[in-house]
Amino acid sequence: SVGALLNCLVELGIDQRTLVLFTSDNGYFQGEHALDSKLLAYEESIRVPLLVRGPGIAGGSRLPDVVINNDLAPTIADYVYAHPHRKSTRLHSIHDLT
Repeated sequence: SVGALLNCLVELGIDQRTLVLFTSDNGYFQGEHALDSKLLAYEESIRVPLLVRGPGIAGGSRLPDVVINNDLAPTIADYVYAHPHRKSTRLHSIHDLT
C-alpha cells in the first residue's frame, strides 16, 4: 500500500529527500454514455488520481489546479534540478503550484 511505502521512507530517514508520485491510467467507460472505450473526453475517461509527497509539499494539502499526465515529466525534472529543453509551453511542473 502507499501508506506502507511512505512509512518505510520515514523509517529509512529518506522521506525528506524522496519524491513520490502515485497515479494511474485513466479508466474505461463501463457503459457510461453507452460506451465501452476511453477515447472520448468525458469526465470518466480523463480524470486520473495524482498523489504527490515529497520535500516542500505540505501533507494533506489539495490544489485546485488541474494537472495532466504531460505535467509529470516537467515536475520530475524540476525536483531533480534537471532543465530539459521544453518544446512546448503547455507543459508545467506541479512543483510551481505548491
